[in-house]
Amino acid sequence: MQTDNLIPNGDFSQGDKEWRIYFSPGSPAWAEIRDGYCHVKEGAAAEQTLELAAGTYYFSFECLFPEASKSYVNLALEMSGLRKQIDVRTGPDYLPYAMTFEVAAQQSGGPDLFSLALRGNQVGGKYRNVRLISID
Repeated sequence: MQTDNLIPNGDFSQGDKEWRIYFSPGSPAWAEIRDGYCHVKEGAAAEQTLELAAGTYYFSFECLFPEASKSYVNLALEMSGLRKQIDVRTGPDYLPYAMTFEVAAQQSGGPDLFSLALRGNQVGGKYRNVRLISID
């Protein structure tokens, strides 16, 4: 099992390095990455795309959304067909989320493209400790 985090700057300790910030056109979207967290709201998202080899992976993160906001995390694998939306829950403190998923071997023998988006809608909230590790 590989314990190194495959998400570059998943702890946000280097500001927005490695993260692309997306703002919905025509919206008052807002994002801030600092002090170990990513704060997104009003349709903003922080995104990354990685190449993953075939195998089993464990994905986890924590988030703090004090008010209902219909915010979520999107995961996708281009070739393997994974499409997952993880709706975040409201709470007074950071809540943990985790899941495992498989990356299928590609006919080309190459990697699959993994896309990750941390989305904040309405009043939004904060994400931290975004991790992806290989478990086989």
